Amino acid sequence: KVIKELDEDVVRRIAQEIRDKDVEAIAICYLFSFTNPKHERRTAEILREMLPNLCISVSSEILPIIREYERLSTTTVNAYIMPIMQSYLLNLRDKLRARGFTQEYYLMQSSGGIMSSEVAGLRPVYTIDSGPAAGVTAAAQLGTMLSFPDVISFDMGGTTTKVCVIREGKPEITTEFWVDGKYFIGAPVMNMVEIGAGGGSIVWLDPAGVVHIGPQSAGAKPGPVC
Repeated sequence: KVIKELDEDVVRRIAQEIRDKDVEAIAICYLFSFTNPKHERRTAEILREMLPNLCISVSSEILPIIREYERLSTTTVNAYIMPIMQSYLLNLRDKLRARGFTQEYYLMQSSGGIMSSEVAGLRPVYTIDSGPAAGVTAAAQLGTMLSFPDVISFDMGGTTTKVCVIREGKPEITTEFWVDGKYFIGAPVMNMVEIGAGGGSIVWLDPAGVVHIGPQSAGAKPGPVC
C-alpha cells in the first residue's frame, strides 16, 4: 500500500527547473517502484503535461526489479540514448515513407529478438549490442543448418572483437552487462566476451612506454596495416 502520497508540488517545481535548464531527457527511479509504480507513473504524467517534448524513462517500465542500483543504471542509460534513438528512427521513418514504404519495421534486440520501431524509441537500452547479437543469431542458425549445434562465433569489427559460445544451437542470455566496463545494463543480452582490439585498432605507447591496443582505430582510410 502507499504509505505517503507523492508530493506533486515538488515534482512540478523540479519540472520547472528542468525546463529552465533545457534538459532533453530524464530518468525516473523511486526506491520501491518495483512493488508499486504509482508514484513513478504519476511523476511521468506531470512531466509530460508540463514538458511534452521531454524524453522520459520510467524504471518500473524499463526494468522492474528489486535491485535499485541496477534498475537506476539501466533506466539512466535508456534516458541518455533515448533522444538520439528517437531522432534517428523518426528520420528513418520519413525517408522510408518518401520511398513508398508505409509498413511497420522492426529492430534487433540485444537478446536476439526483435521489437517494433515504436517500442525501440521508448526502450532503446534493449538495442545496445544488437548488431553483434544479430551476428550470434546468424552463427547459431548457420551452425544448426550445417549440423554443428555447438559453435563459437567470432565477430571482429574495427575497434572490438566479440566471441560467443553457442551450445545446442542456443547462445546464452545474461542480464548482467557492463557498457565500456562502467555502466550496468540489466536488459537481456547475448553473453559475449569482448576485447578492445579490432581490425583497425592502433597500437601505441603511453608516456611510461607501456604498449596499448586501441580504442583508437585507423578506420576505413588508411585502414588496417594487414
